[in-house]
Amino acid sequence: MLFGCPPYYGAPSGGVIPAEWFSGFLEDLLTRGVMKRTRAVIIGYLGDVGQCHFLHTWLQRVRAINPQIKIYIDPVMGDYGEGVYVDERIVSCYRSPFLQLANGLTPNGFELEQLCGHPLTSREQTQHAAQALLNDTTEWVLVTSAPGVAENDDQIGLLLVSHDEVQSYTIPRFSRR
Repeated sequence: MLFGCPPYYGAPSGGVIPAEWFSGFLEDLLTRGVMKRTRAVIIGYLGDVGQCHFLHTWLQRVRAINPQIKIYIDPVMGDYGEGVYVDERIVSCYRSPFLQLANGLTPNGFELEQLCGHPLTSREQTQHAAQALLNDTTEWVLVTSAPGVAENDDQIGLLLVSHDEVQSYTIPRFSRR
């Protein structure tokens, strides 16, 4: 996606990168050997389910040629007060084995609810849902706007869950507009 601003500021200019351009760009990175020496890949907002499926295959190929690469995925699909703002098929793609390729995940609380399939109302529920995403590859999950973590409405809660520990943080809430 190429946007002039995030969707929560209103209808942004821009749109979905054409599939040929998207896949061509990523293929060029492999062809030119760039991914052999790349240390990390960060994935965010996907505008088309085809991008999700292509990335899944592409990341498997990248990991095969560079086993040490770190893959970080922000499964952008919606937020509290906004609802789901991507195609439902993208939500389904994120629920598939695609996320299991990630070393780290950064869902917000709403996105974590979409991934686990039920509402989260407490820190304990949020922690358990995040822990369910951990596997041999996924080392940590950082939940932003984490349910049950903030002490009041002037704060945003963050919950960092790894195989060994759980840490929570709060930061001040600022208006977006």
